[in-house]
Amino acid sequence: MKIGMPALTSYNTLEEQIEICHQIGLNLLEINLNYPYCDLETNDLEKIAALGEKYHVAFSIHYDEYADFASFHHEITDAWINHFKKTVLLAQKIKARRITIHLFEGVHVTLPNEKIYVNDVYFETYINNLTTHLKECFDFAKKHDIDLCIENVSMPDFMIKTFEVLFSNHFHFTYDVGHHYEFGFKARPIYEKHWHLVKHMHLHDVIGTSPHKALGTGILNVREMIEIAKEHQMDVIIEVKSLPDLKTSVSYLKEHHLI
Repeated sequence: MKIGMPALTSYNTLEEQIEICHQIGLNLLEINLNYPYCDLETNDLEKIAALGEKYHVAFSIHYDEYADFASFHHEITDAWINHFKKTVLLAQKIKARRITIHLFEGVHVTLPNEKIYVNDVYFETYINNLTTHLKECFDFAKKHDIDLCIENVSMPDFMIKTFEVLFSNHFHFTYDVGHHYEFGFKARPIYEKHWHLVKHMHLHDVIGTSPHKALGTGILNVREMIEIAKEHQMDVIIEVKSLPDLKTSVSYLKEHHLI
């Protein structure tokens, strides 16, 4: 089990964040491909790998949040699959442990009393596209010693059905604890039935329905989450967005003897 930090928007290089990760006593850095400076194609991966070894910091990858592996347009899914495979080959050069992806909920139509999701209306086509393409990506990543994990974010009803299908197909998962609170506790019952398939955790506190707060400042039962992660050997990313909140979170975990 490793505990780490996400790449932060207040910095411009991965190198300085590897050093920060080490300085505050963490050993995992999640590289976020949503940020241009994290682009693996434009970084010196040999240097990143060497710094990781020097400071005993491992790496995971947070994939582009707009990736749509269930698109009804084959040209789009082909492009994302090709990009994902390229990312795997680049991530292998820094010995990344896993790649976490969001599920894109797709287009919705807002009516006076409800939202109608296109992926829900065409659920069978959507879920067949999704499982087929994710299996291709999952198998490719596994062949290169990288674990593909699927993260819960928003949970409209069709997304609950989606996760049930994906769990039944034995994919691996990232449990985002803060989004679990933010979206009405819908993800937790599904995850609780399948902890053995959950390999990664995004841990952040929640104030009201606002996530990504420093640990110990909101409503999250941090001890319970850390104990679940330890029991099931999940890596944990403290998914806050600033260095002060990260330091506050690490201090909280140390003060409560959780790390």
